[in-house]
Amino acid sequence: ETVYYDKRWLSPYFEDHPGALHAFGVDIDSFLPLESSWEETPKLFDWISVGMFAPWKRLEAIAARNGTRLVIGYMYQNPYSTELLSELFNSGAAVWTGAGPEDIAKAFRASKNLLVPATQKGGGERLGG
Repeated sequence: ETVYYDKRWLSPYFEDHPGALHAFGVDIDSFLPLESSWEETPKLFDWISVGMFAPWKRLEAIAARNGTRLVIGYMYQNPYSTELLSELFNSGAAVWTGAGPEDIAKAFRASKNLLVPATQKGGGERLGG
């Protein structure tokens, strides 16, 4: 049996469990409490997308959207990440690397739409086309 926990401060509670694993998750302490509601926050972007600049994240999908666009992420590997960044810049999208959880939460709140260009099971296979 495997038990996943997402907060490192929980590790002492599971130290005797042979199947305990620290798993990536959303740190709600960074996203809450909020100073203002989503509705009260001025919208700076029409679209936002967040993820590693990797093929399975399909971040290039935001380049085809109309309006102001922001992509937040971090490098995967060259040459793919460099080519993706060039495509995003050429499309007029803003790119932010190295944003922390609090900054990402603020960017979400300042955006009208969130684009998650993945399949229901995650990134999925890349399709030619």
